[in-house]
Amino acid sequence: MLGRLQTAGQIRRQPMGGRLDQQRYAYVRSTDSPLTGFALAEDEAYVELARRFFRWSGPASLAHFQAFSGLGVKASRSAVAPLALRPVAEDSRCWPCPSTSTPCAPSSRPKPPSTASSPASTV
Repeated sequence: MLGRLQTAGQIRRQPMGGRLDQQRYAYVRSTDSPLTGFALAEDEAYVELARRFFRWSGPASLAHFQAFSGLGVKASRSAVAPLALRPVAEDSRCWPCPSTSTPCAPSSRPKPPSTASSPASTV
């Protein structure tokens, strides 16, 4: 029951006595829920989570998303399905970012810093 109330944003847990070095918590009613005005249904929220994950991580597999999200296999598959991701390569299990014209190509490497030293100033 506490988990459901916490997930719904109705309560939050705070460390007992303000100490973070213990595993003891007290639950308090949340007056400023982060879910106020949240309009997505649960399955829509999972799809949005998958979209954001693949945009953030670049090429990743369903197993990577499942480990990140904590969802089961079936829920992970149904969250990723609307994204219509295609594998990076024919024999790959990794998918690129959604909504990009090219797969998440690595950015160009910056030039190594110059190691040339300047002469000491004489003042």
